[in-house]
Amino acid sequence: MPSRRKLEGFRTEAERAGLSAAPVEHALFSLEGGQAATTRILRQGVTGVICGSDVLALGAIRAVRRAGLRVPRDVSVVGYDDSAG
Repeated sequence: MPSRRKLEGFRTEAERAGLSAAPVEHALFSLEGGQAATTRILRQGVTGVICGSDVLALGAIRAVRRAGLRVPRDVSVVGYDDSAG
């Protein structure tokens, strides 16, 4: 599923649930991209990150740990593609 459709679905369901828009970061689909995007988004005080792939989620976990925080105690991280391995 292309990332634009994932984002559109997220925004539609958040609106349907009466939730305000969450910050969104775009990144290359790589471990480094996930780490960079999560580093930026952590500065906004987020406590949960939904990633468009499991590889991005691994980068997000790295960023959370480098910020001195813990997954899942401080920040929840979800990868969205069910990679093997």
